[in-house]
This record gives sequence, C-alpha cells and structure tokens, in this order.
Amino acid sequence: MIDTEQTPGDHGPPTPPATPDTILTHVPAKVQRHHQDRLAVVYVRQSTPQQVLEHRESAALQYNLRRRAIEWGWSQERVLVIDEDQGRSGSSAEGRLGFQRLLTSRSRPSFA
Repeated sequence: MIDTEQTPGDHGPPTPPATPDTILTHVPAKVQRHHQDRLAVVYVRQSTPQQVLEHRESAALQYNLRRRAIEWGWSQERVLVIDEDQGRSGSSAEGRLGFQRLLTSRSRPSFA
C-alpha cells in the first residue's frame, strides 16, 4: 500500500506541492533515475509517548524527509510514510506494526 494522501494525525502534516522556491536545486549525484523509479520509504518514530509530546520538531524533521524525497525526484505516489510506531520503543520489533510494514516494503522489488 502506498500512501498518496496524508491527513493530520494519520501521517503528519500534508506535504504541500513543490514550488520553485521550495525545490532544492542540488540533487545528490548518487540519486539516479533508477532510484527514483523505486519506492522511497520514510519511517517516522520516537521511542516514548513523552518524546512524541515534547519533541514535535523531531517529528516535523522526520516528516520533512518525504518532501526531500519529492524534491530529489521521487513522485508523491512513490514515497511511503510509515508512522504507526510513534511512542514505541525500538528495543524490540514486537508490537511495532509500522516496523513490520517497513520490513514488508523492503522485500518488494520496488523498494528504494
């Protein structure tokens, strides 16, 4: 499943369309067309509910990685945001449904 629309509380704030003033002019040389044909996955997580409440700027920076992928040439449809594990410790994969989705996405041939 590829998320193409975001709603607050579901996958963070919606990503506004790229405009000339928001597009980065420099795409790293390592990013090639064959990379952009694959799925880019942004995994957003903070370890505790307290971090989620107190470190909103960290979440915002993580969600902005979606915009960065789009600026670097991925289509919006090719960027998947996984954020179901907010406030869950990374000490175990147990109970982290988003992490399980990440592993499943990684096994797809289209994963970047």
